[in-house]
Amino acid sequence: MSRPREFDYDTVLHAAIDIFREYGYNASSYDILTKGTKLNKQSLYGAFGDKKALFNKSLSLYNADFLERFQELLNHGTTALETLRYWQEHFLPSNYEHRYGCLIVNSTLELQNTEASSVKLEFDHMFQRMKEMLEVVISKGQQEGSVIVKLSSEQISTHLVNTIIGLRVMVRSGAPKEQLQSQLDTAIEMLLI
Repeated sequence: MSRPREFDYDTVLHAAIDIFREYGYNASSYDILTKGTKLNKQSLYGAFGDKKALFNKSLSLYNADFLERFQELLNHGTTALETLRYWQEHFLPSNYEHRYGCLIVNSTLELQNTEASSVKLEFDHMFQRMKEMLEVVISKGQQEGSVIVKLSSEQISTHLVNTIIGLRVMVRSGAPKEQLQSQLDTAIEMLLI
């Protein structure tokens, strides 16, 4: 009979997310992972399988958490303009400090081999879901007369998602919050009437 788990699964995954964000997949050794998750190697293997499986589960949880927060930001406001302004103001966390960037974007840049297949799936999912969520707001804004109609809602939402991906690369490079906010502000101002 196996012993019951003596740790919280999601807490360990969040710790692994932080490790993979800081060190990347390749440099995240089992020593670093066991120290950061406070689990021994056997417990990590037993609960999550190998390093690749832990990484994939971390990617999935990270993506789900990010997309949930992204949708929550877009749920504010009664008009599209109010929603976009709220999103513009709150997308970058108020407690922002240079951290390690986006796990999915960082991993996409780092991995170009077999580990990249799960990263590509998560990246494509993140990109598509952000685009869909933004497209709803952009389309509403076009109907309300607050967003330009020269471009389609799909084109504008794709442009905004590409801006977000760029911002997430800039975080990893150490860009200050003011610079990131300026880029986000520019992207929003360009689409408003």
